[in-house]
Amino acid sequence: YGIRVSNSAYIDVKHNDVYDGDGTGIRVYSSDNAEINNNDIEDVGGHGIELVDSDYVDILSNDIEDVGQHGIFVDPS
Repeated sequence: YGIRVSNSAYIDVKHNDVYDGDGTGIRVYSSDNAEINNNDIEDVGGHGIELVDSDYVDILSNDIEDVGQHGIFVDPS
């Protein structure tokens, strides 16, 4: 992962450049009340942004290009 957040609350992932990776650009796992804002994600092999088992997450103004899977993937588990 370019950026991975897990088991956290009230986090901000802002103003990052994530590029040229094999996996997911930004992954938020089991973390509530997060904001993912103004990130540039490009040329990653997985999802641009992936949310798993997380509630109340705001995704705003991110640039996602040339990803191998979904731009934004939400897993409801």
